[in-house]
Parts: sequence; C-alpha cells; structure tokens
Amino acid sequence: YGDLTLDRSKEVSRADFAVYLRKFINLEETNGTKLYYNDVSKNHYAYNDITLLTEYGYLNGVGNNLFAPEEKMNKENAYSVFLNLLGYNLYAQQNGIIEAARYAELTDGISANKELTIGDLFLIMYNAFLADCFEIDTLGTKSTTYTKGDTTYLYQTRRMMYFSKGTGQI
Repeated sequence: YGDLTLDRSKEVSRADFAVYLRKFINLEETNGTKLYYNDVSKNHYAYNDITLLTEYGYLNGVGNNLFAPEEKMNKENAYSVFLNLLGYNLYAQQNGIIEAARYAELTDGISANKELTIGDLFLIMYNAFLADCFEIDTLGTKSTTYTKGDTTYLYQTRRMMYFSKGTGQI
C-alpha cells in the first residue's frame, strides 16, 4: 500500500490465498508447466502458485476445470487447507472442519465473519505456525490413531522454536 498500512478488513481472493499459502508452506517458487484451470492463464499473477499448490494437492478447483481465482476465499476452506498441512484431516472428517480448527487452535483471535480477510488470514497463519501437529499415536493393521503431538508446524518446517515469556514452546 502507498502509505505502508495494511487494510486488515480486505477480503482475500482465492488467488491471493494461493500466493500467501505457498510462502507459508515455504515452497520454492517455480514456473508452472501444466495448465490445470481454464480461468487461470499463464500470465495471471498467481498462476505459478496455484499450479504448484495444485500439484502438491493443497488446493483444488471449484469444478469444470475452473479455479475461480477472483472469488473470495471463505474461512472454512482456508481452515481445511491448514488442517491438512497440520495433519488433522481424519479429525476434521470425523468432527467437522470448524471443530477441528478449534481443536487445533487455529480459530484463536479470529473474527466471526465467514469471508476470509487479510487480518484473519495472517492470524490463522500465525496460529498454524504455533499449532501442535497431529501425529500417529498407534500404528495398527486394522486402525491407526492420531493425537495432538508436541511439535509445532514452525519447528517441523523451519526447525525454529517459539519462545514466549522465557518459556520454550515446541
């Protein structure tokens, strides 16, 4: 922004979400080679991010080979993506996305609006960095159980520990 301020109330488009998500995941920016969606041209500002995240399975379209890059992202879809990153997929399937987001503590400090704003996205990303990842508790032939682990996404992806008030948070 020209005056170096951030409009926290600005709604996030699906294309903007892809740009921020690639950076959050810490994936190297690469040129996309495959056209997945008819409404995202190769000269679209988020083409490479959308293509890369689709290849990794983090994002998908809205049907009929469309991504709808200019549509507004809603919080439930954003929570679903972050829950996937943190390993809460099974928990979310069994308990619902919003309950899983609460359990993972992704909703802390987030507004009640359905649409995703830039302020809420940054808070969700902050919460996701510090969230405990879901880990395999028991591995069995008939069933596998998962529990909240004690390793944060920040540590798993960047080997960084978060310290708060002199206490290490892992």
